[in-house]
Amino acid sequence: MTGAQGVYHYTGSDVRARAWADCRDGWTCFFTEYDGGGAMWRVPSCGRHVVPAAFNDSLTSAWNRTPTTIDIYLHGNFTGFMGGVPSNWQGNLAPADNDRTSSADARC
Repeated sequence: MTGAQGVYHYTGSDVRARAWADCRDGWTCFFTEYDGGGAMWRVPSCGRHVVPAAFNDSLTSAWNRTPTTIDIYLHGNFTGFMGGVPSNWQGNLAPADNDRTSSADARC
């Protein structure tokens, strides 16, 4: 199910499998729980994006299915660089970055 700004919400017993599966080739997806669980936010395009309010400081895992690194930031004004999510990477964010992301930059 999709909502505004590329936000997807999942319910049921197979949420993790469906969430990972819904992150299509060419997308970068962030999730609110470990291993692709919870709700999913899809980074809409290349460039800088403030994380939607429902996801602010709630991102826990990611799958970057693009050839581009996605930089993540502590603050909504693209300051407080925390690191990059490498191209074609899937997994849980570093413990220091968990539930702290407020903006992202898709360097396409």
